[in-house]
Amino acid sequence: LENRVLALHHHLIPVPLSGQKFTTVRDAGEILEFTQLFEIDLVLMGHRHVPHAYVIGPTTFLYCGTSTSKKVRADDSPSFNHIILDEGDIEVYMVNSTNLEKALLLERKASRTKFVRPRRTRIEHLLSSFVWDD
Repeated sequence: LENRVLALHHHLIPVPLSGQKFTTVRDAGEILEFTQLFEIDLVLMGHRHVPHAYVIGPTTFLYCGTSTSKKVRADDSPSFNHIILDEGDIEVYMVNSTNLEKALLLERKASRTKFVRPRRTRIEHLLSSFVWDD
């Protein structure tokens, strides 16, 4: 069984805690429909420097952090994804670029998805900010 992978620089779906959303692909709807029609297993995206994942139908949409830059968002460390893709099953580990520690981000086996590291909501992020510490 082959794995179908699509790689993009920009993102198709806005990423939580990543700032303005003006860099979403202009014709994202058509590409999203394409991923479902052709049962794409994995779509790789970056640009916003926030590791994250969504699952729509047979497709896992995976965002990566930034491995060599300190331009991170949402209090994340520089990181990269270690992806294990085997006949449609997928495990994704975020690897911290500074100390190489791995943390499981997503696991999908037999079309069942387990999100191991959900992102905080924007309000949780804002409320935990040092601005409120006084």
